[in-house]
Amino acid sequence: MASGFRLVVAALRSGTIDQRFGTEHIVLGLRSARASGTLVFGDAGTPRAELRFEDGLIRKARSTLAAYLGGVLYELGRIDQATLNSSLAHVARVRQLHGSVLRALLAVDKDDIEAGLREQIERRLADLVSLPLGTPWKFHENEDRLEGFGGHDWPLVDPIGGLWRGLRDGARESLVQATTARAGDHRFVLSSAFAPHELGFDIAEIQLARSFVTPRRLVEPADRHTSKTAANLRHLLVVAGVLEVADAGRPVLNTLPGGMPRNFASEQQALEAVRALLAAGKQANARATALVSLSRFEDSVPLRIELAWVEANGDGSDTPAHVAKQLERFDQLAKEYPDSPDVYYYRGLLFRRQGMASFACRDLRKTLDCEPRHRAATLDLRLFNARRERGASVEDALGITTLNTAGKRVG
Repeated sequence: MASGFRLVVAALRSGTIDQRFGTEHIVLGLRSARASGTLVFGDAGTPRAELRFEDGLIRKARSTLAAYLGGVLYELGRIDQATLNSSLAHVARVRQLHGSVLRALLAVDKDDIEAGLREQIERRLADLVSLPLGTPWKFHENEDRLEGFGGHDWPLVDPIGGLWRGLRDGARESLVQATTARAGDHRFVLSSAFAPHELGFDIAEIQLARSFVTPRRLVEPADRHTSKTAANLRHLLVVAGVLEVADAGRPVLNTLPGGMPRNFASEQQALEAVRALLAAGKQANARATALVSLSRFEDSVPLRIELAWVEANGDGSDTPAHVAKQLERFDQLAKEYPDSPDVYYYRGLLFRRQGMASFACRDLRKTLDCEPRHRAATLDLRLFNARRERGASVEDALGITTLNTAGKRVG
């Protein structure tokens, strides 16, 4: 099963991208083996990419993709155009690393640099998914071939998130079909180590992954007409070992014992539990947990907003009348809490559900106005912009497939 290719990759240490092994198999095979060393794609003299692994995670990435740190930080909203221009001029004069110059100018802090470097790695991983068949690869165990590349502040990055950015719309269909065929009638269950919020998954993708909280076949009869993105995600989860073949003696992941609400030590802990339950498809338990938590943290604005979002995902959540009613509720919340990023983020998702693309884009951008580091909104807009650059319409770029008619809306 899924572990087979990981053993092959660990044993071979070299090969070519072919109909059996794509970039994701090679990178995630080394991740599962917790390997350390440098993975090189392409000819030794002119490599297409080099990835420095430490214990299965990626420390540095160099490739032919142009993803310069200054430009990345600008696109992430960490620096403005004037700072980018002036710092580039300074780099040209002093011949120092751009990150070091920006730190010296007090234009960014450590977290900004880490965010930029992480983004560089993930962009390069996403780009590698499209490497053509026949591209050679070789893993140099315990060798650091990027020792002199960049500074010494690169973060350790789980490769799943970057690969998913490339596989979301660009997985090789033959590899996805092969994963489905190998899965057969085996039942899979979600690994307890799964942390979707750290990997750039959106709400629908988290819900799909969480559908494996209890063991089930990789593709059930009801799944056969789901989207290509859903098929690509199931492929990634199996290849990464996030979905494991279930056995009778293995405990099953459960966010809350028995699915029942309990007291929490902090507001944040309660909020995370509500979100986890909703992502697992347990809307009723999420609502009950939110209500119990609000009785304890009665002044919590985030919990009140989260309760509204949970209730927006109740029965009939996709009907035009229900969406219109929930939009009115979030309009009121926006008036009461105009500085809350989640109000705009959730309202943007409701607009998307209603098929109102311009309003959805507006609220996603307002989310980042309130909280520039709002991860979910950043990821959604990043995916939107990438699809637009490939020629998708605004609706397709937002993932709107069917437009609901709920009447015209003003403001």
